[in-house]
Amino acid sequence: MEADIQQPNAGKQPLIERLLAIPEFKEKYLGYIRGFIQKDFQPERIRKNINAVHAAIQEAVKEDQNGSYKDYLKSISSDPLDKNENQAFPFSLPGSPNEERRRGGPGGPGGPGGPMFSSGFSLESWVKGRVESIQKQLSGESKGIQMAMRGGPGRGPGPGGFGPGGPGGPEGFGPGIFLGPQLMSAMKKNNDKKISKLEWSEQTSQWVTLWDKDGNQSLSRKELSDGLAQILRFPEGFGPPGGFGPPDGFSPGMMIIPAILKSGDNQGEIGKSAFTKLWDELFTKWDANHSGDLDEKELAEGLNGIIGPPPGMMDGPPGF
Repeated sequence: MEADIQQPNAGKQPLIERLLAIPEFKEKYLGYIRGFIQKDFQPERIRKNINAVHAAIQEAVKEDQNGSYKDYLKSISSDPLDKNENQAFPFSLPGSPNEERRRGGPGGPGGPGGPMFSSGFSLESWVKGRVESIQKQLSGESKGIQMAMRGGPGRGPGPGGFGPGGPGGPEGFGPGIFLGPQLMSAMKKNNDKKISKLEWSEQTSQWVTLWDKDGNQSLSRKELSDGLAQILRFPEGFGPPGGFGPPDGFSPGMMIIPAILKSGDNQGEIGKSAFTKLWDELFTKWDANHSGDLDEKELAEGLNGIIGPPPGMMDGPPGF
């Protein structure tokens, strides 16, 4: 919804980059976008099309055993973003316009949940939000979010995108933007929206004890997978029937296991003391402003820097 019109490609696209580097071509491109949102990409026009298609297919959708008629009605509704939870996800980070709108700031009412999966959107509401974002970008009122996947480039310094050490930043897209709030929730003891070093260390110590099911003073790949799956989860309704999860399914927590086991014994396990030391080092590294605590933005950027596809899934997890 807030994708950057100045840099429309996710990842390296030399032809697009070279064309848009030429002022004459860039202005012509932006002119096409202005004309498009003024004429074709209008919410009223899209609404008419939605109504026409709905009239033609609604009875068939009711009879379709492979889909949910309730979800279908959400997708064609006129509800604003915060009404259709778990329908889909706006790509926004803490501090972005969508996140401010979700939390009750500028743009409308907020709601609970993480910045990525907190609110779904109907087609009409997405179109309205997209037009609003494009208009603000064209006027210079705001900057869009440069989309990046699997280590693709993002705007700003620091880690981002997908893959360990991938370039990107606060406005680059990566799984950390929805895992960060979950990690925050798992570690927080109050509602101040920040994790202190003490909270971080105390919770880490609890995890290593709780996850060490066989009592051998180390955490195996399976113990890590099962433990992280309790903290970092897909939202309800995401994925196949029955969802993902341990012991044999995929969970978002699996994406950080390779980074954890790098500090282990090369036998697919990491000692409890090594795990605690690693997480203390991550806290220090992610605390970019040396404030002594971590907020959601720092968690998102930090997680994006260590996330990678689990073993056997080198091309990324399902849905990415």
